[in-house]
Amino acid sequence: MKMKKKILFYLVLTGIFILNSNTYLNAQLECDCSPNSDPYIIDGTMQGGVNISTILPTIDWEVNCIILSGQLNIDVTAEIEFAEILCEPGSSIKILSDNKLTVKDSYFHGCTKMWKGIELHDATKLNISGSTIEDAEYAIRLFDECTLNSTNNYFMNNYIGIYAAGESTTYVLGPALNDCDFITNRYLKQSYDGSNVGYQLYSLAGIFLVNVINFNIGYPNTSDENVFRGLRNGIINVNSGVSIYNANVTETKLLFNNIDSSNPNKISGVAFYSLNNLFTNIYNSTTDKIQVAVCAINSNIEVIGNPFINSVDPDWDDGGGYGIYLFDCWQKNIEIKDNQFTGYWRTAIWANDINSTASKFEVINNKMNSMLFYDCDYASIKDNYDIYGTCYLQNVDNFDISYNLFPNDTSSGNKARIIGGGDNTFSYNELYSGLWCEAIDLEVAGSDGNIIECNQFNRSVIGVYFLGTNFWTDFKSNSLNDCYKSIVIHEGEIGYQRYKGNVFKNADNVGVIEGNNPYSIVDHSKFYFNPLDPPFEGVLEPPSY
Repeated sequence: MKMKKKILFYLVLTGIFILNSNTYLNAQLECDCSPNSDPYIIDGTMQGGVNISTILPTIDWEVNCIILSGQLNIDVTAEIEFAEILCEPGSSIKILSDNKLTVKDSYFHGCTKMWKGIELHDATKLNISGSTIEDAEYAIRLFDECTLNSTNNYFMNNYIGIYAAGESTTYVLGPALNDCDFITNRYLKQSYDGSNVGYQLYSLAGIFLVNVINFNIGYPNTSDENVFRGLRNGIINVNSGVSIYNANVTETKLLFNNIDSSNPNKISGVAFYSLNNLFTNIYNSTTDKIQVAVCAINSNIEVIGNPFINSVDPDWDDGGGYGIYLFDCWQKNIEIKDNQFTGYWRTAIWANDINSTASKFEVINNKMNSMLFYDCDYASIKDNYDIYGTCYLQNVDNFDISYNLFPNDTSSGNKARIIGGGDNTFSYNELYSGLWCEAIDLEVAGSDGNIIECNQFNRSVIGVYFLGTNFWTDFKSNSLNDCYKSIVIHEGEIGYQRYKGNVFKNADNVGVIEGNNPYSIVDHSKFYFNPLDPPFEGVLEPPSY
């Protein structure tokens, strides 16, 4: 009997030695504790991993040097505090259903290759604060409906910081993600054997959401920021709803130039990317040293009150320099309001194939350099200011472009262009091209049914330039000031004109009509005024010619 007890004692002692010693598995491990440390090996390499409930009585998170090998299951409510955990390649922490893990002031990192990260499954909770997760494939991965509270954490050199993806992922509960940094400051570690991602140089994104009903990033009315620096992209939103407050995205990595790709895994250089989303709302967020601030494809977006900056001209071919890039947004709500686009932007807003007949498309009170719209319908472009570039409209219909300010500059580009399309209203705008610039305030070409009224065209070579055939244009109550040539009709005709109340001031050649045969063009255009005999200033109704 005594012999049996003695054998049992030695077996238990051997088991404790194996569990707590770094020497037994040293040949199998790539992580190594420093000398004079107290190693503790969490061996979850067996099928199904190891449960945390079995090791809690023997582990000291703060004192032990902890090596995680394989899978650690959180099968009870548990806390990890003041720990440094060295993660073997491909190791993971998995929170099982109906359990909660709290992590405080701890550091998780890979040794030689990447590890998988922390996984949340159905009805699980993760509260993490003051901690760093580094070298993970997915630092935090959300598979199902769960609760996440992440505050004041560092996500360093992970392929993705927070990844929510799966057909069953529906709702992420908990307070907003707040005061976290997602940073890549070196090349990522090699991927572990069997990884589906493979080796990547840079993080794909700080946050990547797929099929999530609601996710909050940051708080309104606070100075705390979530920082995204050195990643390929800041936040990617696919078929999800996300509200973003006080995000700061800088120094994105440009690997691909095709920003209209529908494959988010091949997107780079974008601060906020949305594809087929429920909604993406971006408030009071900043950017710098990026290629694209917002890229939205078939998505509902609100972009309100954001100072988007590019202080350094980014390195791009055809894939960058856009503040907001919109593509294929049919019947979507789009509101771009109270933003400032400063620095090196090729175009502040670039929109292609937007139809908002039964929804909202508004660009209001933004400071920007230029806007380009192609094949779009029903938009309000109002109260924008400091538009130093061009407002370019091609094949657009039912646009209301009103109360915008195009200030004086030294560029030779045209201020506003309406090419094709029709039924647009261009009113109460102020345009200053600069007297010494080879520029046109407004060019209209091949467009029908436009109303051009109550605008000021100032100090340009040409005030208004009608090119090609333009039908049913109402040109009324405009003021053309100090233009070398106030109105030019060239190589075409315009339709019926309700010309009234226009004022020409201090022009060298008031109402000049250019073309091969200007008088014949006037006759055929039904442009009912004598270009050589304009109305007196203040006369609302000119004589009938």
